[in-house]
Amino acid sequence: MQSGKPSKVWIVLGKYLLAYCACKRILANMTEARDKILDVTVRIFAEAGYHGTTTRRIAHEAGVNEVTLFRHFGSKEALLHAALAQVHREIIAPFPPDRADPQEALVEWALEFHGRLCERRQLIRRLLGEIVERPQLAANPCEGAGDEMQHVAGFLEGVRTTGVLAADADCSMGAHVLVSALFSDAIWRDLMPTPVETGAFVRATVRCVLQGLGYRAAAGATA
Repeated sequence: MQSGKPSKVWIVLGKYLLAYCACKRILANMTEARDKILDVTVRIFAEAGYHGTTTRRIAHEAGVNEVTLFRHFGSKEALLHAALAQVHREIIAPFPPDRADPQEALVEWALEFHGRLCERRQLIRRLLGEIVERPQLAANPCEGAGDEMQHVAGFLEGVRTTGVLAADADCSMGAHVLVSALFSDAIWRDLMPTPVETGAFVRATVRCVLQGLGYRAAAGATA
């Protein structure tokens, strides 16, 4: 007859369960700390530039010590690289699922992408200035622009297969022109004396790019 004491198996399982829960809490706390450090780094860099973005200030405003910061990232340069890479991921905008009307789908994407760029305008301006002295900081924005252009080119290639673009349409060039135009307007429009209304600018830019690619609207699509 068994006594009321738990068996050794259950005791061991209970210890494993407690250890597992403790590890999950530790990992969650580490992830939370890492995300906070990245967010703070982006904000400080946008405000103060490279020299003003000190590891001491980052650690203080993120509520961690510098040892924790270096344990996560190893160096200030690695931290900046990770922070800028995170911004790149946040800026990339997905295309809408409904692509029956390619022009409207492209306009919807362009408005979202333009808006995300505007939200990061101060950071991007600061980064452009810092790149003059530190070309290595260009890696993330250049990769980001390249990824976005490939993203758009892939969409346009898909549209071309439907027969509404010219057979010899240069989709890569079209993507380059569109992304470049949206980027330039988003970054500088608040300094322009009389900027065109955002929606009108985006629609006109998309229309011009598609016309250059020989776009012929299908029946029922927006002309």
